[in-house]
Amino acid sequence: MVLNIFQDLKDIIVNKPGVCSVYLDANEPVLEDKIKIWESFNGLSMPNDLKNFYLTTNGIELGWCNTCNEQMSLVGRIKINTLEDFKSIKLNCSDLSEEGGNNGDLDILIGNFLGSGFKKWPNAYELEKCVNGSTVIFVFDENQKGVFLLNIDLSIHKICYTFQQYIRLAVVHLGLQDWQLWYTDDAPIPSSQHLCSLYTPERLYLYIQEPYKQFPTNLEKTVPVSFDSKKLLNLESSR
Repeated sequence: MVLNIFQDLKDIIVNKPGVCSVYLDANEPVLEDKIKIWESFNGLSMPNDLKNFYLTTNGIELGWCNTCNEQMSLVGRIKINTLEDFKSIKLNCSDLSEEGGNNGDLDILIGNFLGSGFKKWPNAYELEKCVNGSTVIFVFDENQKGVFLLNIDLSIHKICYTFQQYIRLAVVHLGLQDWQLWYTDDAPIPSSQHLCSLYTPERLYLYIQEPYKQFPTNLEKTVPVSFDSKKLLNLESSR
């Protein structure tokens, strides 16, 4: 199903104004034995929606470019890591420890900049590397399980509760650069906001009507399967 959704999305993007290049790269599916090895190695149970994704394709990438002033530039990209690259992200505090800090001090320091709900570095795995340098992570902590955005300043912001929801949101936003930032207190840069107004103007209506802090709560249930963003004015408030 996910491959069909991405193929349909590619067909839609091709007809957007100014688009000059669209590519879609999928891979051979992962054998279930490899997923079991990953789970055993990491001591984790992979959620069914994420497991089904890897049983369909070992990662996927859809990207598209437009032309402006005769120059081609990347506008949007959805790139979900392969199972081999779905690796744990850890914070290296060795330098801080050498300066005389103890574990308690480090926990307080880490908790101060991670964001609400985190008192220590989470059990996080890299799902997608964004064009702007931030990272989409899947957190396996029982009290904070879900998909988060790890900013370059190390602050963490919740995007949604499941991998399936993340894929649907990425598709609805056409994979536009910085779309994840709409779900944080850091607005996208002006050029990214311009792309949003050009290609998904109805999304701006949502951002204005409903503060970003309400989005995760409203996503707790389900997100519509359809990715026609013009029909999803109430996407985040669906029940």
